[in-house]
Amino acid sequence: MRIHACLAAQNALSDLVVNVRQMLPLVDTVTVVDGGSIDGTIPLMRNWTRVEPRLRYFIRPGGEDLLARRNC
Repeated sequence: MRIHACLAAQNALSDLVVNVRQMLPLVDTVTVVDGGSIDGTIPLMRNWTRVEPRLRYFIRPGGEDLLARRNC
């Protein structure tokens, strides 16, 4: 059985890093969907995915709409 985690994020760099670091030892993959961050999240996550094959990162601009739809 494989376990996959998915996070929606926007402009939450410090929280995102903590959450991903805590999840990686527990799951097979972590996918982060970013709503268009402007706080440095995008370059950090792009670099991190280059060295961590279990981490996937997607940018879906949409601002607050992305986060509002996270449970749909």
